[in-house]
Amino acid sequence: TGHTEASVDLCKLAGLKPVSVICEIMKEDGSMARRGDKFLSDFALKHNLKTLYVSDLISYRLENESLLKMFCQEEREFLKHQTQCYTFLDHQQKNHYAFKFKGAKTHDLAPLVRFHPIKEDFDFLTTGAFEVFFKALEYLKREGGYLIFMNTHSKENNIVKDFGIGALVLKNLGIKDFRLLSSSEDRQYKALSGFGLKLVETISL
Repeated sequence: TGHTEASVDLCKLAGLKPVSVICEIMKEDGSMARRGDKFLSDFALKHNLKTLYVSDLISYRLENESLLKMFCQEEREFLKHQTQCYTFLDHQQKNHYAFKFKGAKTHDLAPLVRFHPIKEDFDFLTTGAFEVFFKALEYLKREGGYLIFMNTHSKENNIVKDFGIGALVLKNLGIKDFRLLSSSEDRQYKALSGFGLKLVETISL
C-alpha cells in the first residue's frame, strides 16, 4: 500500500509490464516534498505532470476489483476465550483471519485492532513478537476488539508493508474508525483514506 506497490499497480492498470522507477522530489530548501505541499502542485503544473495519490489508486481498485471476500463466520474458542471468527480469502488465494473479542462496554470508543502476521512457531516463540502478542491479547480480552491474522509471513517491523490486507479486512467488517495496538508509535500507516478508515489512536505495547 506504499508508493512502490502503487507504481507497479499503475503499470498493470495501464496494460504495461509491472516494472517502474520511483523517486523522491526535493524542495528548494533540500527537504523532501510531502503530500499537500504547494511545491508539488506547482512542480506538476510547471512540468505538465499528473498528480495521483496512493489513496486514489486504492479507492479505484476497491471500486473495480474484488480483492478480498469473507467466506466463513463462526463462533470459535481462542486461547480459552470465546470469539467470533471471520475467515477471508484474498485475490491471491490466501486466507486471513479476524477474531472479534467481547470485552467491557466501550461504545463511545472506536474498537481496538491488532494486526499480526502469521509466523512460523519457532520464530514466534524466540522473538519479542511472543510477548507483544500476549500484551495485545490482554487488551482485547479486557476491552474487546479485533485480532487480525494476516497471511503474509512478514516480520513485525515490516508489517506496515502488508497493511493493505488488514485494511481490507477492517473495511469488510464495516469498521471505519479504530484504535491501533502497536509495538511502535512511530510507524506510519499511509493511504488510510483510500480504504475509508481513520486511525484515531495508537496504543503502544
